Amino acid sequence: IPVPTDISIDLDSILNLAKANRPEWIEQLRQIKEKEQNIKAQMRQYGPYIGMDASIGMIRSDAELPPIYNNAQQDQSISISFNLPIFDSRLKRNKVQLAKVELAHQKNGREQAILNLENDLSKLVLEFQATQIRLAYAEEIKNIATENLQITTETFKLGLINIAELNLAIQEKNQAYRNYISEIRRYWLFFHELMLEKTTH
Repeated sequence: IPVPTDISIDLDSILNLAKANRPEWIEQLRQIKEKEQNIKAQMRQYGPYIGMDASIGMIRSDAELPPIYNNAQQDQSISISFNLPIFDSRLKRNKVQLAKVELAHQKNGREQAILNLENDLSKLVLEFQATQIRLAYAEEIKNIATENLQITTETFKLGLINIAELNLAIQEKNQAYRNYISEIRRYWLFFHELMLEKTTH
């Protein structure tokens, strides 16, 4: 029988290991980063903007081509124009809002998943700790039953008790061993479930 060790389970460390090792947390973080990048891209594409165009040139007019370039300095001109959108369709705005809603939904889903994980691991830790206590009691009862059987056997050899009392002591010892083995089994099942819970779904 593998002998259980006195293991101290810290819930915070178990949670940290689970968040670091479980693939769904890494995938969720990746999706959150992607949605944040998507919002920035949507805002660049559909967000408000101001455009400005500037031009400089020389203006002359004439029926013949050569005179246009004579004394062009007299007709220099500079023009500046602004492009400021007055009307923005809801379609553009809705695409940015949709990206923000998807990000918020992703973050809420991650927070809910973490709460569920904390709840599940808390229950497992409490059950494991209770199993440790029950195992200690079962081991103590086993040892007492073993000592009682030894005393009863010696007493029976001296003829001070009958066979029925000896059989009763044997049954008590066997039952104590069965209970002890059952608690060991429960201990290792909870222990391995905790270890698996850190790294799997």
